Amino acid sequence: MMTPSTSNGAESTAQAVIVLLADINNCMSEIEKNLSAKPEVGRVTRGCDVSRYPGAEWARPDRFSFQGYVDAEMKRGDGFWWSFDLSLRSGKWTLSRDINTQGEYGPEPISDFESVTYDSFSELRAGYAALMSEFVRSAESFAFPPLP
Repeated sequence: MMTPSTSNGAESTAQAVIVLLADINNCMSEIEKNLSAKPEVGRVTRGCDVSRYPGAEWARPDRFSFQGYVDAEMKRGDGFWWSFDLSLRSGKWTLSRDINTQGEYGPEPISDFESVTYDSFSELRAGYAALMSEFVRSAESFAFPPLP
């Protein structure tokens, strides 16, 4: 359990983290709306997971992760999903974005977004908006491939 801090700096950072996560969630809602408006899409679901992955088993620091996702089930039966992952390990923040479809042997990536690592929360806060905007636009302009 975490103890509340009386430091204004810690409170300010905690507030900034919550604001960032809320903004990411709003962007994932925008992706959901964009995909729901496409005629080939039958159903769209959205969610998020917040996790802590212990690193002790591998003598590594714990990793904390916030993942937002939007699943688009096509009327024809197949599906695609947009996944946004923000993780923290050893003070470094890593932002990953993916678009996947279900392949014969598991998920198949259909996007070429690069993962970006930031050395501090301040760097993340300054750099994530453009990457998130690009991710939202990917859903707006996405052309679903025809069935084989």
